[in-house]
Amino acid sequence: KGLNKDGKNPLFIAPENIFPEMGYGSHPEELKQLIQKSRDVLQEKLWDNKKHAPTREGANLGVHSEDDAIKKAQDHIKATFDIGHLNTWRKYFQGSNEEFNSWVGKQVESLAKKKMIGHAHITDNFGYFDEHVTPGEGSAPIAGFIKKLMENDFKGKMIIEPGHQDVKAWTGAMRNFNSPIYRVDNRTTTWTD
Repeated sequence: KGLNKDGKNPLFIAPENIFPEMGYGSHPEELKQLIQKSRDVLQEKLWDNKKHAPTREGANLGVHSEDDAIKKAQDHIKATFDIGHLNTWRKYFQGSNEEFNSWVGKQVESLAKKKMIGHAHITDNFGYFDEHVTPGEGSAPIAGFIKKLMENDFKGKMIIEPGHQDVKAWTGAMRNFNSPIYRVDNRTTTWTD
């Protein structure tokens, strides 16, 4: 039925934005096109089954209402969005850091409003290479990224990618973003604070 083991959340494919030098799909607008075109194809196959005869194996996608086909396409085709990968566009950006961060916010909001981001990777770097420094120590606009996701009712997973730094990247990120988790660095704040 296309659900995870929990029986609730739909399984989905999620191509990831990658570095600018890697070609099509690395720019947020291209990623958005890739996701939307893929959704359109799936929606067409689900909605108008008469055009799509069963395969040799006998698989049949079934006839769905247009609204149901749209929802299923949105549920099963999303993107993995890596803020550190997007930050590597900084080296090509012709403007200030504030303008770059504003551009990032607009790109993320555009994807998030269309419920295209299904999975987020929290990584950090200085805008030239994907060094995976401790989140909060590079120049990736992580706090703004997370804020845009939350403002647009993001329900997916956010994964901190520590690279070669093991648990220090995770605890460092919690410290850099003032998280009260487990009293990082002997801070006196708690979850209830």
